[in-house]
Amino acid sequence: MGADRKNIYAIGTQEFYGATYGLADEIKGKVPEIEKCARLVDMGEATLKINEENVRISYGSMDREFFEIFNEFKLIDGNLSALESKTMCLVSESFAEQHSLKIGDILNLSSGRQYSLGGIVEDFGTKSIFKAREVYFGLEAGMCSSVVQQPFDMFGGTLYFLKLRPDADVDEVNEKIKTIANGVYPAFFTESIKNLSLIRLDKIFFRKTSYPPDFNLGDLGKLKVILAVGLLLLLSAIFNYVNLSLALSGKRAKEMATRRLLGATKGDIYRKNILESIAFTAVCTILAIMLAKALTPTFNRLMNSPAVPAHISLSAGYLAALALLAIIIGTLSGLLPALMASKNKPIDIVKGVFRAKQKMSISKIFIIIQNALAVFLISMAIVMESQYRKSLNVPAHCNVDDIYYYLGWGEEDKEILKNTLEALPCVEEVGYADRLPFIKASGQFAEDRYGNKIMYRKYMVDSLTFNMLDIEILENFNAPVTNSVWFSEKAWKASGFDWEHHDISVLYERVQGCENLAGIIAGFPTSGENVGEEENVILVVCKDDEVDLGYCGLAIKTGPDHKEAGKTIEEAIKEWDKEKTSMVLYSGYIKDKIEEDLRPAKNNMRLVELFMAIATIIALLGLLAMSSYYADINTKDVAIRKVFGSDAGKEIKKGIKDYMIIVLLACLIGVPLAVYAAREYLKQFTYKIEGYGWIFVVAVLITLCFALLSVFWQTRRSALTEPAKELKKE
Repeated sequence: MGADRKNIYAIGTQEFYGATYGLADEIKGKVPEIEKCARLVDMGEATLKINEENVRISYGSMDREFFEIFNEFKLIDGNLSALESKTMCLVSESFAEQHSLKIGDILNLSSGRQYSLGGIVEDFGTKSIFKAREVYFGLEAGMCSSVVQQPFDMFGGTLYFLKLRPDADVDEVNEKIKTIANGVYPAFFTESIKNLSLIRLDKIFFRKTSYPPDFNLGDLGKLKVILAVGLLLLLSAIFNYVNLSLALSGKRAKEMATRRLLGATKGDIYRKNILESIAFTAVCTILAIMLAKALTPTFNRLMNSPAVPAHISLSAGYLAALALLAIIIGTLSGLLPALMASKNKPIDIVKGVFRAKQKMSISKIFIIIQNALAVFLISMAIVMESQYRKSLNVPAHCNVDDIYYYLGWGEEDKEILKNTLEALPCVEEVGYADRLPFIKASGQFAEDRYGNKIMYRKYMVDSLTFNMLDIEILENFNAPVTNSVWFSEKAWKASGFDWEHHDISVLYERVQGCENLAGIIAGFPTSGENVGEEENVILVVCKDDEVDLGYCGLAIKTGPDHKEAGKTIEEAIKEWDKEKTSMVLYSGYIKDKIEEDLRPAKNNMRLVELFMAIATIIALLGLLAMSSYYADINTKDVAIRKVFGSDAGKEIKKGIKDYMIIVLLACLIGVPLAVYAAREYLKQFTYKIEGYGWIFVVAVLITLCFALLSVFWQTRRSALTEPAKELKKE
C-alpha cells in the first residue's frame, strides 16, 4: 500500500465508500491539511477495437493525483498528463504487452470515440487494495460523463482518497469536510453527510462495506476463525503425538531400563526422546509443505477466491521459519514422553511395578480437549448445512422457476435480441425487466406521505414480465396493469400511505411518471446474499412502449431443461453481441443466482466440514492410542478379575464405560461452546433455522459412536485375555 499509507484516507460511511464528483472542488484549498485529493470514478467495462478485433476491457477513470498519491504504481513509459486530456489514456503493462501497444497508438472505442495511448503503468497486482484494470481514463475523457455532468448527485459514485499532512488532526479534517458538504448538498443527502468519516488506507482491507465491489477486500472474521481452528488442530495433533508416545513408552520401558543399566543418564534419555520427536516433526513438516502446496488452489476456492490469494512460499526465510517451528513443536511434543521415560527406575520396570504407577491423567485431559473440539465442529458443520438448505428454499412470493435473466448495457439493439430469443424452441416468452427478484435493484430515496426521506428498491418491468413472475398480491386496487406502481407490504407501511392518502407523486421521477397505484404485494427477496431480509420495494409496471432499452434486461421463460436452454440462449446472445459492445451485468437463471450468492456461505460450510473431519480423526487417534495403552497395562488386572468370576462381556462394558465418561465430559464442554457459536453465526441471517437443539444431540451421538468404534477393538482384546497366560508373564 505504500510508505504513506498512514497518511492516506478514504471518504466513506459504514455502508459504502465515496461521495459525489463535485465535492473535490469544494474542499480543495478550504482544508489546508489536505496535501492531495484524488478521485476514482466509474470502474466498468468497455469495448476497444485493436488490430481490427474487438476486445472487452475493464477500465477506471481517475485524475492525475491518484497516481501521485499511490506512487507505488510506477509509470513505465509516457506521461501522467494523459489523465488531464479528453483524448488520451493509460494502459497496464500486461495489456500493452499482450496487444503490442506503444505510446501514441490510437485506441478506438466501439462508441466511436478515439483515444491516444499516453502512458503505460505497472500492473497493480495483488499488492494493492484496488482491483487491476487494463485501461485508465482521465475524469474529463467522457467515460464517466453522467457523474461529471451531475457533480452533486449519485452519492457514493465517486471514490475519494486524501493525503493529509503528517501533523493533521483527522477528526478535525473530517468535521471541516462535513461542514462544507452541508453547505453545498441538498437536504436530500443530510443522512449520508452525517455519517461521513475518514478511513485510513491500511484499515480498508478488512473493513466490511457493501460498496464498492472494485476493492480487494479481506474477511478478517473468517481469517480469525481459520487461525483459531488451525491452532486448535495443531495443539490437538501435538496432544495426539504425546499420547501416542506415552502409550509407546510402556512398550519401550524395558529398552529404556536396559539403556539406564548400561550407563545412560537421564539427560541421554531426554535427548533421545526429543531428537526422535524433532526428526518425526521434520518429516511431517516436509509432507505438510507438499500437501499445502497441492491443496492451495482448493483452499483459495473455499475462501471464495480472495483478491489476495494464499500461496506457499519456498523462500529461504519462509523455510527457515518453518524449520524453527518444527524444532519448537518437536521439542515440546517430546518433552513429556522424555520426562516419563527418564523418571522410571530400571528396578521398577524389572519388578513390574512400572505399569502400576501409570495413571495417564494428563492423557485423559488431552482426550477431553480433542473430543470437545470434535463435537464443537460437528455441531457447527450441521448448523451451517441446515442453514444453507434453509436459505436455498426461502419463500420468494413470486415464481422465478425456469426464468433466465440477461442484463447487459451496450449499443446493440436489444429488441433484435428479444425477437431472436422468442424464435428459439426452448423459449416460451420474453419480457423486459430492469432487475428481477434476487437481483438487487438500485436504491433510490423519495418522500413518504409526511415528507420524510426513505429509500426504496425500484424494480421496473413490462406487463408480460409482471404476469410471468406471478407475484403474490396482497391487495389489488384494480388499477390499469401498465403505468402503475405496486408497493411491497413493508414499503407501503414505511410510506405512511393508506386507502385515502396515497399520492404517489411524492416519488418524483423514481417511478418514471407512473400515475396509478396498483396495490400491495408480498415483499420478494432483493438478493440471494441474505435471503429473508426484506427491503422497501416498489415495482413499476411501465407502458410497454416506454421501456428504456438501453438499461433494462430481458426476462426469458424457458422449459425445464436449463442446461440445454441456457446454452442455446448464451449462443444467441453471443451472436447478437458479436462485436462485444455490451457490458454484461448478469446472464443466467435466477435459481442459479441464488446458489451463486450463497456460495460464500457454502464454502465456509465446506471449510468447517474439512476441519471437522480432521478434528474427528485426531480425536479418534487419541482415543485409539489411549485405549491401546490401557489395554496393555490393564491386562493383568483383567486377568485377576476374571479369575474371581468376571467375564469378557463385563470387562468390555467396564472398559467402554470408562472411555464414554471421558467423551461425555468432552461433550459437556463442547456443546455449550457450539450453542454460543451457532447463535452468533445465525445472527447474520434473516431467514434462519429455528428449533435446532436436535443438532447438538446428534453431534453428541455421532461423537459417542465414533469414540465407541475407536476403543471397542482394543477394549475387547484386553477383555478376551486368557488369565493363565497373562499371569504367567508376571
